[in-house]
Amino acid sequence: MTTMLPALQITDNISNTLSKSTELLSRLGHRKQKDEIHKDQFDITFDILKYEQTTSRLTRRNYRIRKRTKKERKQTRSKKPYRLNRVWLFPTPWVTYVMIVLALEIICVNSFIVYVFLQKQNISPVTVLLIFLAVSDSITAVIMSVLNLFVFVTAKSNFDFKGDKLRYKMPYPLCIYVNIAYTVGRAFHFTSVLLTATLCLQKAIVFISPFTNRFNTRKSMIISCLIIVVSIILYIPEAIFRYGIFGKKRNGYCNNTDKELERITSKLNEWFWWIIFVIYILMLISVLLSTIYICFKLTCLRRNLPWKDTTVTQRRHRRSALLVILICAVFILSEIMNVVVIIHDVSTSFLLNRDVRNFFRRYKAFSLEIGFTMNFIVYLLISEQIRNEVSKSFRKLINRCPLKSD
Repeated sequence: MTTMLPALQITDNISNTLSKSTELLSRLGHRKQKDEIHKDQFDITFDILKYEQTTSRLTRRNYRIRKRTKKERKQTRSKKPYRLNRVWLFPTPWVTYVMIVLALEIICVNSFIVYVFLQKQNISPVTVLLIFLAVSDSITAVIMSVLNLFVFVTAKSNFDFKGDKLRYKMPYPLCIYVNIAYTVGRAFHFTSVLLTATLCLQKAIVFISPFTNRFNTRKSMIISCLIIVVSIILYIPEAIFRYGIFGKKRNGYCNNTDKELERITSKLNEWFWWIIFVIYILMLISVLLSTIYICFKLTCLRRNLPWKDTTVTQRRHRRSALLVILICAVFILSEIMNVVVIIHDVSTSFLLNRDVRNFFRRYKAFSLEIGFTMNFIVYLLISEQIRNEVSKSFRKLINRCPLKSD
């Protein structure tokens, strides 16, 4: 009996194999019959039918993806935790030292310029705007340089990486002062942008109607004060919602956790960034259009005059046009990094590569200080009256401090 068991098992295996083979052959025959029916009726082979089915599945999948609305995608993004993985917060050593040197140079030059323009014989609508521009540039340069130096010196003690997140460990009063100073610096830089655009527009209006004096010293003073007030009011939401300067105290440190910083995605803060972005773009466009108009007025449009300019006059107008273009180029090139960062903050998608983004955020303050340094050099080049007054004042200062002879 035991000798017959292997034979029975072999017989069962053969029968199972035959049944499976028969079932497989029947399926293949059914598929072949189905393919022949499709080919006879619709001229469709099995491969074409399979391709169409695959394509329809992809189409349905794409349709389901497109069906998700913008609101749902925004809600999904808002649920993701806010990550503080920001390497751009740590400045490089050479940028820190160069920014300190540039800030000292800006303070010295702008102080001398303000001293010259405050003389009674030099006060005019343009010089009033230049005085406010010098003050706002100096305040911005000092705040940016000091904060950059502070972050560079205290990076190891006040900032701490935990996993892939960067945590703030500043003492409680210090973080409030730092955030207030940073917001004030950004507000005064915004003041500089508005004042520069006002100067360009004022120059263009003078070219449009040279015989009507629309500006005087009092109007320039009022416009400058209004620009400062508007800039400070606009940057109050940034101080409250983005940087949390009124954060809670915990264990002697500021409570700037991820939950506290989720206020970055608040609706009011989004409106704030959109307002800043729109004003920036309008100011850049106004500076660009004013520059183009002034250049055309000094060069191309003078060909239609009933008289012909002399060679000296043509050379002077071309030089003025080149200097106006230089002013516009310095302003736009110094602001382009800041504008790109604002566009990235406003945008809902990542427009730039992460390394490019970090590069722009790290060096935008450095580019702004270079622009501040170049501002009054360009203005000294463009105005002969300003150059004469500066040289006279400089000679007076030298004569007041004669060298003692032995």
